[in-house]
Order: sequence, then structure tokens, then C-alpha cells
Amino acid sequence: MLETSVSWNQDGVAFSLAPQIESVTAFPASELSLLIRQLEEEGYVETEVDRHVLRWSEFYRLVRSEDTQSIGLLGLPGIDQWHLSLASRGTLTDRDFSVVIAGWIDAEGREHTGNVDRVGAVVTAGKRVAILSEGVWRLAEEISGFWNRPASSRTADLNRRGWAKIRALAVAANSDLTDFLRKTVVLTPDRLRIDMRKSDIDGARCGGPQKLDTKMVIA
Repeated sequence: MLETSVSWNQDGVAFSLAPQIESVTAFPASELSLLIRQLEEEGYVETEVDRHVLRWSEFYRLVRSEDTQSIGLLGLPGIDQWHLSLASRGTLTDRDFSVVIAGWIDAEGREHTGNVDRVGAVVTAGKRVAILSEGVWRLAEEISGFWNRPASSRTADLNRRGWAKIRALAVAANSDLTDFLRKTVVLTPDRLRIDMRKSDIDGARCGGPQKLDTKMVIA
């Protein structure tokens, strides 16, 4: 019986079936090889020369399909409800403004005191290996991209827009924010239009516009 090697990296999960044959249909009909063939036909898996790749975005699309049987056959760690604790360096107008992962909070609400290594959507904390929820993975990826942005993108305007996107993901992922990050709300043009429409509706309902005691930064 041929063995299947399952590994993961920043981009996704790789399945290598030996010996290296171009088509997955040439492999013995094991459960995993049949599943890979099915996922390939359904557009989840990409076939390369010597392996088949399930990118993280497609993995989470598979999770959303609630096909628990298929997910269980992939040979991956389970999804665990880790959360991020975020901090910032500098202010929005600084060229070196950044948002960093200051800590990791486990599913029980405890801050992990040791090292946490992240490879794509997989985190390793001591002997504990788990896949992040989709929201936390997307947030971690956005923070990584913001950290590695080129010098041309380190302007006050792009800092605000980048933080607006990160903050929305952070709130959705139930992240722990420092006082500065929690209170710094940036209204992008799309967000501003939504808030204005909501204000118009509320004002019409209550007989007049409502005054909001909120400090906002408009990007």
C-alpha cells in the first residue's frame, strides 16, 4: 500500500503520494486518494507535478461546507479557538507604525506564556498543535502583510486604511486590543457611507439626527 505524506506551509496543505505519478487517478483507491480526487474535481485542490495542494482559503471553504467526514480524513490537526492579543508601535501618522501580535489566548481564555509558532493556519504551542479558526487566520495574515508592506505603503493615509481593515478583522475575531487600538476607529469611505445611511434612518425614526459622542479618523 502506498503511503501519503501530509504537510503544511504558509500557503496550505500538501499531499504527496509516492511514487510520484502525474495523475492522482493512478494511485490505489485509498480513502485519502479518493478524497483528494473528489476535492480536485470540486475545485478545492490544485494538482502540481508531484503533489496536491489544498490552500488555506479552500480549506476554510471546505469547513464552511460542513463536510466533516472529508475534513476528518485529511490527517490534519483539529481547529482550536485561539485568540490574538494585539499591540501597536508608533501612531497612525508614523512611517514605522505597526500592529503586532503581543500574545496568544487559548480556548480556555488563558494567555499562553510560552512560544507559539504559526505556519499558515497551524499553530504549535509546546506539544499542542491546532488549526486556527478562519477569522483568526485571516487576521494573522493581514497583520503579517501589514508588517511586511513596502516603504511606499508606509504613509499616514495607507496606515489608516490598513489599520481599519485589521481592526475590523480583530473585532470579528474577538481579539484583545490595547487601549489605543480599541479607541482608534478609522472610517473608510465605504464605512462612512454605511454609517451616514444608518444615521439618516435613525434620525428619520426619532424625528431628527442623533448626536454621537465618538472620536473618528476619516481615511
